[in-house]
Amino acid sequence: MTVFFYLFFLATFIMGSLLILVLMLFRVPKRKAAAAVSRSWAKALVKIAGIKVTVSGVENLDLKGPKVLISNHQGNFDIPIFMSVLPVNFRFLVKKELFSIPVFSWLLNCRGDIPIDRKNAARASQTIKVLAQSLKGDDPVLIFPEGTRSPDGKVADFKRGSVVLASESGAKLVPIGISGSFRIQKKGSIMIYPATVHVRIGAPVEGREDEEDINALPRKLREKVISLIEQY
Repeated sequence: MTVFFYLFFLATFIMGSLLILVLMLFRVPKRKAAAAVSRSWAKALVKIAGIKVTVSGVENLDLKGPKVLISNHQGNFDIPIFMSVLPVNFRFLVKKELFSIPVFSWLLNCRGDIPIDRKNAARASQTIKVLAQSLKGDDPVLIFPEGTRSPDGKVADFKRGSVVLASESGAKLVPIGISGSFRIQKKGSIMIYPATVHVRIGAPVEGREDEEDINALPRKLREKVISLIEQY
């Protein structure tokens, strides 16, 4: 199945990129075209990989204004899983190395995804700060505050910077717990295994204004995400 998945991935990636170009020729805005195509692509990838997804709490995304989705990070398939089940066109932070891949970088730019330098804390912080200041409308941004994916499914500490800057933007913070996706592809492996994944969306959390609350916010959000996971 692994070989078939990668062949399917490559073929549909090329077809999807061409479809975006066609839609743009018909004056469909590139972000709208890229979001629609990438959502369909993600659903196909999830199905071909043998992943079954349950999702609950979708009503917590039905709110106006800017919002930041705060989730734990279990594996490479988290992004396509979220694309396939979340009823919003979100952007996400992508390690800058992916923006050097031909064609793929074009797709990321069309979607409005944001490159981040994980190896340079100062640049990463500045990227998140600019992003937080530019949040507007109803299209959310997805952030993984752990900084990297988990090797065993456990939720690592949330890094303070990304959570605090997201809070300072005035956006609603929406916690999301994802469990089971770490079984699909082990860290460092190319093998893909079918799995059942649970996604639970929690009630939005208001940003805090005083220093004590802001310092405690990453821990409180982490506990909220863990509680969402433990409900399965």
